Amino acid sequence: MIAPRIMVVEDEEPLGVLLRYNLESEGYQVEVVTRGDEAE
Repeated sequence: MIAPRIMVVEDEEPLGVLLRYNLESEGYQVEVVTRGDEAE
């Protein structure tokens, strides 16, 4: 089964890393970007 994907846009990098860690531990594939214009 393919893991659901989530993109986190968070300008504070440490918070983005924490969110990635928590979401990945729940089975999500996570991409973190720090600016909205980086989101694709």
